Amino acid sequence: MDKYMSIVPALLQSHTVQASHAYYPLPRIVRVGQDSDTRTSPICSDIEGHLNRLARQISSPSPHLSTLFALTSTLHQITLPHTSSQTLIIPPLLLPTYLHLTLEKSKLLILLLSNDKGNYFSTPLHHSLKDLYRISIIMDKRDGKWDRLNACVTVAQDAFSKSLNDRTSLDSVEIGPSGSKKVLVLPLVLLLFRCYFTLNTLRLCRNLARPVLSKGLDNEVNLGGKGTAVGFKYYLGRLNMFSDEFLEAEQNLTWAYTNCPPGANRKRILSFLVPVRLLRGRLPMKELLVREDLWDKFGGIVEGIRTGDMRNWELNMNQQQMNFIKKGTYLLLHRTRPLVFRTLFIRLATLLKKTQIPLPLAAKCLKALHIDIDLDELECVLANLIFKGIVRGYISHEKRVLVLSKKEAFPRSALELGKL
Repeated sequence: MDKYMSIVPALLQSHTVQASHAYYPLPRIVRVGQDSDTRTSPICSDIEGHLNRLARQISSPSPHLSTLFALTSTLHQITLPHTSSQTLIIPPLLLPTYLHLTLEKSKLLILLLSNDKGNYFSTPLHHSLKDLYRISIIMDKRDGKWDRLNACVTVAQDAFSKSLNDRTSLDSVEIGPSGSKKVLVLPLVLLLFRCYFTLNTLRLCRNLARPVLSKGLDNEVNLGGKGTAVGFKYYLGRLNMFSDEFLEAEQNLTWAYTNCPPGANRKRILSFLVPVRLLRGRLPMKELLVREDLWDKFGGIVEGIRTGDMRNWELNMNQQQMNFIKKGTYLLLHRTRPLVFRTLFIRLATLLKKTQIPLPLAAKCLKALHIDIDLDELECVLANLIFKGIVRGYISHEKRVLVLSKKEAFPRSALELGKL
């Protein structure tokens, strides 16, 4: 292995300077071609024999760089030319072959990375694993199984442990004999987060986030730069949200939104940040939601909480129910319903200018909005608000009256703590 390691710097430098695709794939978009797409190449005529020869080389005790170049060359023979250098088109018939070769290439790169004193192989391994993830998603969605994605997770976990346990301190993103393999940690965590969220195994995300946060690796010093840090905070915020850690979720999602450039990703972040902030009693501005094309999704809910209009709130929830369920935010948004009642009683107290609010009056206001609710249900809602500290006062069941505290009857501190 050492004799091959001695020529790595020269090989990497030559291929990097020439921007050649022969060493590692650069395309970021993977697309499956049409059934009519064909291409004449050596791999098409003798796929099985070629794979067998590559498998024997990879499983040998002393894998070497020539195997890596043979794998990469074969991968690019499989792909079809495209007008965009950022798009990779793979004929459908060769999709399993490409997946197999990419998987073996990733395993070989992990072996080379673990035996390398520097971090020369961090970048090609990163690109190889991203290709493996994309192809696995495409094939698993076709078959309705997640076997390939689970295999991708296994390989990525191996690469993560090898990178995390590197003793070289991470001071910069330098690639060289003295570079740290930890530059690959955050990109791998982001890739594994995507896999875990797809597989719905969120409990495993904590095992990845804990060492990253404890070692201070959640910053821009990584192969992916600020974009990877934004993605990490985005998934970490979602994880906090599903764990009812709303303060941490708001902090992480806010950081991701603030540092994310304008585009579709900001809209994706806001689709989770808005429900978290609503639950903590913080209403977004209409201009922001209109600019990010989210007013149709959240406008009725925001206005319902702002004005106490339960009809507007329920109409928005019913119209966007399927979208919220797919995002996993429906139950979270449904917990904002008591905030609409809170606003309604604030407005009633302001109009009546007294601390005693007859419950039949509140029920009439709701019926005017076509919300059918009886006094017992209204008492139950108010009892929960009082219990959680969102409303201060008590209910006189005999007189059907809500008696508010004379001092800070609607404290905001309870909302800031996310007590809904």
